Amino acid sequence: MENSELINYQPFLKEILAKIQLARYEMLKAVSKLTMALYWEIGKAVSEKVKKEKWGKSVVEQLSKDLQTEHQGIRGFSARNI
Repeated sequence: MENSELINYQPFLKEILAKIQLARYEMLKAVSKLTMALYWEIGKAVSEKVKKEKWGKSVVEQLSKDLQTEHQGIRGFSARNI
């Protein structure tokens, strides 16, 4: 690359890198928001079942185990979190 090309290239590279960084940040925010909404929805559904169906601690613990088995590597489904 010639010197004159480098002068135009560096700002262009910085612009592209900034766009990538912003897009990654926005994706993480969206995923975080959706994850929190999911946890809220699961907690609400379990809470309603506990009240209506008189589910006890053992049912919640089993649900936790089943969710963790089905979705290995995903955190947040412990009996305490549910």
